[in-house]
Amino acid sequence: MRTPAQQAASRANAARSTGPRTAAGKRRSAMNALRHGLLARAPVLENESRCGFDEMLRQYIECFAPRDAAENRAVEQMCSATWRRRRLWSLERDALELELVGQASPDETGRTANAFDPLTRNRPQFLLLSRYETSIDNTLQRSLARLLARPKKCGCETKLA
Repeated sequence: MRTPAQQAASRANAARSTGPRTAAGKRRSAMNALRHGLLARAPVLENESRCGFDEMLRQYIECFAPRDAAENRAVEQMCSATWRRRRLWSLERDALELELVGQASPDETGRTANAFDPLTRNRPQFLLLSRYETSIDNTLQRSLARLLARPKKCGCETKLA
């Protein structure tokens, strides 16, 4: 618990703060909490294809034909979760490939297992990817369930799952 003096000092400091003033500063400030992009509010990172995401969203909207704001939000959440899941798979793949470089084994499965072991022992962030994947998949499944619970308009709902 903070003391009243600490609370007063925080209020005084906040009153003097003006925050970022330039457009570039505001963009940079908006990304302060971003580490890996798996839980970012904006689904597309600077190094990713905005056009690719927009095309995927267009396909989802075309397929599910949302009829109101709630359905549109479910489609956007599904698309965003799918995009993030792809990013997560890419991070996993890259981490494993980096670890595979120093592994020797008579077969590829053994080599992959040998690479996986140090990742799970020495890098807690690798195990964190699994938790993020569960969260992302739950979001995807909830959004899909909302869309599938409505009266069907087209038969494409199962194509994207």
